[in-house]
Amino acid sequence: MDKPKTIFKYEDYNTYTLQNLKSQIIYFGSPKNFNDPYDCAITAGLEMPTGEELEEIRVYYLAQPNLLVKTKIEFESLPAKELECIIIKAVAEQLKYFKQKFLVEFGASCFSEKNDNLLMWSHYGGHYKGICCEFYTEHEPFTLLRKVQYNDEMPKIKVTSIIHDEIGGKVVELFFTKAKAWEYEQEWRIFNTKSG
Repeated sequence: MDKPKTIFKYEDYNTYTLQNLKSQIIYFGSPKNFNDPYDCAITAGLEMPTGEELEEIRVYYLAQPNLLVKTKIEFESLPAKELECIIIKAVAEQLKYFKQKFLVEFGASCFSEKNDNLLMWSHYGGHYKGICCEFYTEHEPFTLLRKVQYNDEMPKIKVTSIIHDEIGGKVVELFFTKAKAWEYEQEWRIFNTKSG
């Protein structure tokens, strides 16, 4: 979907909002402080690997030059079920690591396609007493906007993403995914490499 020409940000009317307006600053808050406790509290499911994918992962690790001979022998002879358990645990740990890193380090700023949504005014616009700013999207940082996808279920991550070095990217994708119940927000987001 193409970016809208302008985008809106609902704000409470307070000192911080006025300071940001005066200084022409966009605040990138920590995703840990979002009003939806499930937003960015991602628990992505893992897609169960096929036999072919397990073998792909086994071959990948056996080809690592720094793998100890003892480990190599053990890894070669592991039954598929044990290998599956080890791999799923490793991928789950990687997901947890990237999620925590993202939540601690990154900042987010959220926008809407609409400036006249009553629920948005209630949730983000100071309970109908705030302001709504309009921004042209052809200017920085709005060129980095990405649309939030609304789904009934969180997408699942393939375990082979660990060997293709895709886990970090897959986790970032999840931060642009929300429950279908929030679809009325018509949200777009920008993430920054640090919050504040």
